[in-house]
Amino acid sequence: MSDKKCILAYTALYVAPNGNVQPCCISKPFKSNPKFNQFSSIEEIYNSEPFKNLRKQMDDGIEPEECDYCFKKGHKLMTNWNKNWEAKWKEDLYNDDYSINSLQYLDIRFSNLCNLKCRMCSVGLSSSWHDDMVELTGNKNIPKHINIGEDAVYKFTPNDLKNIKHLYFAGGEPFITDEFFSFIEMFDVKVARNIDVYINTNLSNLFYKKEFI
Repeated sequence: MSDKKCILAYTALYVAPNGNVQPCCISKPFKSNPKFNQFSSIEEIYNSEPFKNLRKQMDDGIEPEECDYCFKKGHKLMTNWNKNWEAKWKEDLYNDDYSINSLQYLDIRFSNLCNLKCRMCSVGLSSSWHDDMVELTGNKNIPKHINIGEDAVYKFTPNDLKNIKHLYFAGGEPFITDEFFSFIEMFDVKVARNIDVYINTNLSNLFYKKEFI
């Protein structure tokens, strides 16, 4: 296996609150800047040309520019996941055209809706930072609330969800986001039992529709 290959490039999809789709949360956006709502299906996203080109570069021993944080700045995300999922290289992860057969790792942030403005955050990940950013920058065109696209949850089919092994939620604040709960409810119980789920939450709200989560 080439030391330029990251398992996340062949298994994962990251969706940012602004709709950017990338192989992981620390990768740079693709130069073509594909957006979640530009595609009619999830498979079209992770098998679009930017994703396939990135996999081909890795297969050819080239360090993709989008992955500079790991290759040039020493971030350990690639190293850690290559170790954690080393056995997956024995699976038929991808085809001759560098399309992949299933989505196994999903990191999704449906919107920047958040009820707090933590010091280390920004308006892109917390709507509560909006007024401060307008005051600090003088830019009144900064959008307060952004999301990945209309009816985003329902773009995922049962077939998309059945092979997911690792699921990460952040935001915004997931526990005040309707899409988060709608998405969770889509998983078949048998499928859900085999998924590692991580939720980045501030725990300020533990109720959904007046019921304890």
